[in-house]
Order: sequence, then structure tokens, then C-alpha cells
Amino acid sequence: MSADQNLLNDGQRIAALEARVQELERRLGAADADASAAAQEASGFKLASDGRPTDPATDPRIAELVGKGQKIEAIKLYRELTGAGLADAKSAIDSM
Repeated sequence: MSADQNLLNDGQRIAALEARVQELERRLGAADADASAAAQEASGFKLASDGRPTDPATDPRIAELVGKGQKIEAIKLYRELTGAGLADAKSAIDSM
């Protein structure tokens, strides 16, 4: 087999693999979006009309916890709702 034929075969295999990867990414993206929406729905967290989470600061459960001085529980809930890291969640709750 010539070098040109090898390159052509390699190019075809690479193109086929790239197509498979794109399909897997598409499927995983859809599955991630479905799982995220289901988790948010189960948590009672409301979504905006565009499907994105609303501001957690408006979530009455967080406001209630902050009002009661239960900052740690509020931070936990904020992280659950947003996926934020500990430092970001603490900063957000401290600013409420």
C-alpha cells in the first residue's frame, strides 16, 4: 500500500472517529441538560422562561435560612441549586 493510500485511509478513519465523538457529545449534552432540569425541578428551584435558573437570592428557602441566621444551611442550599463552589456560595450568602 502506498503512502498516499495510507494517508487517505487514516484521514477517513479520523473523519469517522470525529463524527462519532460529535454524536457522543451531542447525546451527552442532551442527557446532562435533562438531568440538570430534573434535579432543579426536584429541588423546587424555579427556572426562568429561557430555561436558566433564576437568581438563587430570590429563592424563599434561602431567604428564610439567611433570615434565621442559618448561613451554613443557606450556603449548602445555594451550592445545591447553582453548582457553585464553596467560596462563591459563601460570598453570595454573605452579600444577602
